[in-house]
Amino acid sequence: MKFRFSSIDPSPSLLPALAAAALLLVFATVDGRCDESQAAAHWSFEGDTAAVVADTASGLSDPISGNFRAVRGVVGQALKFDGYTTVVTRNASEAPQLPGPFTLEAWVALAAYPWSWCPVVSHSTETAGYALEIGPDGELAVKVFSGSAWRTCISQTRIPLRAWAHVAGVFDPETGLTVFIDGQEEGRLEFRGGMTPARRTDLVIGSVPQPSEPAYIHREHGTLPGWYSLDAILDEIEVHARILSAEELSQAVASLAPPAPPDIPERVLPSGPQGPGRFGAYYTRLEYHWEWDDLWRIDDDPDVVVQFDDSPVRVVFWRGTRYSPAWVTENNLWMADQSVEAWDNKEGCFEHMQDRHCRYSHVRIIETLALCPGQRLRQPLACRSPHRLGLLGGRILLLLSGPDRDPQIHLGEGIPGEAPPVPGIHPSDRARPGPGGRGQRTVCHDRKPRG
Repeated sequence: MKFRFSSIDPSPSLLPALAAAALLLVFATVDGRCDESQAAAHWSFEGDTAAVVADTASGLSDPISGNFRAVRGVVGQALKFDGYTTVVTRNASEAPQLPGPFTLEAWVALAAYPWSWCPVVSHSTETAGYALEIGPDGELAVKVFSGSAWRTCISQTRIPLRAWAHVAGVFDPETGLTVFIDGQEEGRLEFRGGMTPARRTDLVIGSVPQPSEPAYIHREHGTLPGWYSLDAILDEIEVHARILSAEELSQAVASLAPPAPPDIPERVLPSGPQGPGRFGAYYTRLEYHWEWDDLWRIDDDPDVVVQFDDSPVRVVFWRGTRYSPAWVTENNLWMADQSVEAWDNKEGCFEHMQDRHCRYSHVRIIETLALCPGQRLRQPLACRSPHRLGLLGGRILLLLSGPDRDPQIHLGEGIPGEAPPVPGIHPSDRARPGPGGRGQRTVCHDRKPRG
């Protein structure tokens, strides 16, 4: 069967209606987001993100793994990745296929720069695929495997911290790669050649696809690859199987200006209450930020803070420093030391900083002794430990232990000395509660303790 087509001349009465329809089409596709029917994938992170996120372009849903939060985005809701564990995964068989040119775009707000290069979105193996990535100094890169090598275009400027930024990477087999930040071209790599697609690997959002080493390694032989993700808010991630022009990307940025700054508070190392406090050592739980805090399986009071009556300075024993004691000033300047190092020819260096999960390092309050005004300590306190730790006449005794050291006593003030080994106090023993506060014992004969 054959069909014959002939041209149709619209009557003059139809011309106004056709013009109106064409104008409506133009305005419908320039609303800050490209026409979704042309997107190969679009994750907007709206609705219930308890376990999955929806791809509104394909109708598929993808699982979220790790720790995350739903937060305010540039449009409605967005997803906060924790920098360590969060990843969104698309099954390999359902990943969008990009046989020719493509554009990757997203809105991001970085809380911190990643450990090393980390994808916003990646569908890649060692010898195939593509990725839009953020580097350890805030650079933006788009890369493809073309021919027999990776081709990578890196931006000349950094993505700012704690601020919204629109990022995009464009691949054209005829001209190469281009990266855009906030609608402005920030890098170009010219070459000709197609992309080798990744066929049998999952697409990932916000995380490295395999364990990777961090950037700026101090000792190569002592660093192992690991999993990490972006410490960032991601929103409106889109994959297009076509080239978006600079004008389209600029229009997308202008029409979707974020209504408010991202929900990323400034991070300050936790050191307990500000200012002077009743003298003593106190068990507490120092909270940093949820992304870091959620990694720990801990008891109610894993940390210790020492306060002083007449000084705003504090001594902090925090799991974030592997319980290395740190002096913290009133303006939150920290002074600490890395402690003792030990070596062997099999495993290299041993030091408490390597005890990342504090599986061995810990701190316990043995006793707090608060003296009344004019009262003098009549005799030193004996340090009961199975090691030769000395005879101490101090005010605060804390037992420190770790993988690189025998149990040690740290005190605010004291008289050093030597004592023979005697039966010790087990590190898991906690100080008995008393009138001086939780987990603290106070001795004062002249008046009642303050506070």
